Amino acid sequence: MERHGFIHDMLDVKVLLLYLMARVQYPVDVQKAYELALQDDCLSYFDVAEALPQMVESGHLEEVTPGYYVLTAKGREQEAVTYDAIAVNGEDYTF
Repeated sequence: MERHGFIHDMLDVKVLLLYLMARVQYPVDVQKAYELALQDDCLSYFDVAEALPQMVESGHLEEVTPGYYVLTAKGREQEAVTYDAIAVNGEDYTF
């Protein structure tokens, strides 16, 4: 089956999560991150559930309370580098 949309692999999931986490004004759990990231049928809840702990391990996110995540300074720096990789309608969103 041909993949459609913007999400093709785990790196795409992580770039999208960096973008979203840079705009969220509060800690989010897996469910909220999934709801914010859902843009096409190529992203699953399990992709997000797998990516968030990996991003904590890499230092891009911090788990502030069990199951709730925020962006770290390292994550903010990387989001600024990858910002142009996110396809949006020319608008900057804040959640």
